[in-house]
Amino acid sequence: MILCATGHRDPMLFFTKDSRKNFDVWLEQVKFDLSSWLSEYKNNIEYTISGLAQGWDTIFLEECVKLNIPVHGYAPYPGSQYEQFKNIVKEYKLISPKYHKRCFFDRDEAMVNASDMVLALLAPTATKGGTFYTRNYALDKRKPVANFWI
Repeated sequence: MILCATGHRDPMLFFTKDSRKNFDVWLEQVKFDLSSWLSEYKNNIEYTISGLAQGWDTIFLEECVKLNIPVHGYAPYPGSQYEQFKNIVKEYKLISPKYHKRCFFDRDEAMVNASDMVLALLAPTATKGGTFYTRNYALDKRKPVANFWI
């Protein structure tokens, strides 16, 4: 099984001012749930794909590395924020030779197309944005999506 991840870069934005005090506890639970899920299915995972962005992509990558699950990194365009992961991932794929308006969508579509399942961190209130688009793209491609938002 090949997995990819899509998620918000800053999930705290979806928390109200009053509930932000619980964000760290929430995030630790999300990481625990992800790690437990990956551990349970580890023997069935051929490799995973991370989009190498801040937030969920990086959390996903770190949890996979901790569990010795191979990670392929898909960078939307050249940039130091992505290239810092070249020595961590098993395989590094550059989707576009330069930045353009659709490069993030192209990266996300390539990840979904190469995977069997998507592990998401999508706020239930989200109605737009890259994570929302990628989740819908995956569903349109009949790929199962597990959302780790709690």
